[in-house]
Amino acid sequence: MSLNEKQKYTEEELRNRSIQLNPNNEAFWKCRGRKKRPKDWKRTAKST
Repeated sequence: MSLNEKQKYTEEELRNRSIQLNPNNEAFWKCRGRKKRPKDWKRTAKST
């Protein structure tokens, strides 16, 4: 695991954050209390 020079985060931490901010990924929905990504995720993501 290497650290990002500016922010001092590991690549794994940056990857995890990116995944959790991507509404196309199930981790986005799981960290918001959903069991999985909804079928209408594009419309639902705009309201979150």
